[in-house]
Amino acid sequence: MLKWTIILLFTAITSYQQEHKFYLSLTDIFYDQEEKRLKITCDVFIDDFENLLEKRYQRDFLMLKAKEYDYTNKYIKKYLADKLSIRLNGAQKQIKYLGKDYKDNKLRFYLYVNDVQAFDQIHITNKILMDLFEDQKNMIQVDNGQEIKSLLLEKGRSQGLLKF
Repeated sequence: MLKWTIILLFTAITSYQQEHKFYLSLTDIFYDQEEKRLKITCDVFIDDFENLLEKRYQRDFLMLKAKEYDYTNKYIKKYLADKLSIRLNGAQKQIKYLGKDYKDNKLRFYLYVNDVQAFDQIHITNKILMDLFEDQKNMIQVDNGQEIKSLLLEKGRSQGLLKF
């Protein structure tokens, strides 16, 4: 239910965005117990992310499906590795980039963490887009296979701990 509430909120903000600019990303983390893997998706607005990449890396980026530059994924991986991190039960985990999809005015990143055992706490740092927008908010939802919890991160508080 919480997941659908977040999706509806993101959709409403997307629709309202033409009148007033909101800076929001949504990150969903799901623990797949069978695969012993965290499956992560992260949604951002395409125009915001394209603007960020251009300013940060001083290069042109064209964030259009099948029309982007061949170096785009390299910079996306680099940026996400710098801005997103996860510790499970105190141990730092390596987040791997799988790919991305374009949907309307949103960009969805697919990431994962392998070799994950059941956990009762997760520490997340999410600074995505915070280096460009002062009022950026990053909403995170975590499903550890038994319970779903969420947190909202923003500039000055870009990390948080969830206990299950």
